[in-house]
Amino acid sequence: MKKIIILLLFFNFKHSLAQLPTNHIPTQFDKFIERPEIDWAVYKSDTIRFPKINLNEYLRTQFQKEKIKVAANIVSISLRANEIIYADKKMINDKYFPLLDPIIDSFGNIRNREAFEKESRTPVNRFDSSVNDLLYLTEILYIEKNKLKSYIAWVSPQTAIYTSSDLFLGTCDYFLTAFNFDDNFEPAKNDNIIDLGKTQRQFFTDSFTSNDRIKELYGRNLIETLWPYVLNNKLEIFSLKTNKKLTPTEMDINLAYETPVMVPLFDSLGNEIGNKPMTGGSILEYISKIEMTQECYYDVSKNIVYNKIPEIILFSRSPWYENPDLKPILKIVFKN
Repeated sequence: MKKIIILLLFFNFKHSLAQLPTNHIPTQFDKFIERPEIDWAVYKSDTIRFPKINLNEYLRTQFQKEKIKVAANIVSISLRANEIIYADKKMINDKYFPLLDPIIDSFGNIRNREAFEKESRTPVNRFDSSVNDLLYLTEILYIEKNKLKSYIAWVSPQTAIYTSSDLFLGTCDYFLTAFNFDDNFEPAKNDNIIDLGKTQRQFFTDSFTSNDRIKELYGRNLIETLWPYVLNNKLEIFSLKTNKKLTPTEMDINLAYETPVMVPLFDSLGNEIGNKPMTGGSILEYISKIEMTQECYYDVSKNIVYNKIPEIILFSRSPWYENPDLKPILKIVFKN
């Protein structure tokens, strides 16, 4: 009996080790990934423009009217994310560094020192056409049971930074807002909801760094983690070519070819009587890119951005090495 108990404890310990995030200290925004039903999680932070509304401009207006809370800076993967220091207008504007270009003489002295010291205290930031509708999302993608989900921890309207001589330095967060502390957030019935529109983003399955990956099962990527649910008929998968729902036995290497590869068919005497499509081999090893569709919303009442992922498109390379191009071949549908 003792040996059986020890063996059970050993296998349970191995399973828990396989799912524990490595080199990551949980914060109030990502500690939910420790739930055992979550198999995989990564930070997938990115810039985005919503198609139906300029959320950058809307949030800046709400900030000027002091209708939303904002913060100056947070590092998502550090313990600093556990303590949010909210900021006022002065704190937000004062965070920009001196941007007046000093005029230096041949001896290294600042010739316009008085103007430099006066004007350098004034931030030079613009919401021009390049960033007026641009936001940065701090987002976690995760797989819970058989569904791919997205949790947007907060958003950051972007601003363009220029020097006084009109030299563009880049973009940065104007402020951080729309903090969401519930990974499974659902709006209340009477909340004021704005439809931000539907977005599509593409990324490679191996594009996440070690810092991005905060939970994985035996080193599996997103598709490798979802695949057992596909093979067990717990996820619907469709061929983009035929729009037909596929069974696990139909998802072989033949899907990666432009046209089916035919092999000869013989009778019991060895006579060739026709041909049939080649089967066998998993399509999984040829899938390397994903297009993710998200239906995005803004809860005005609670100042939270949330979304649903209805489907993802899987891109495959051809088994023929002379044709390395990726093409969309499969669609996985996630039901609410």
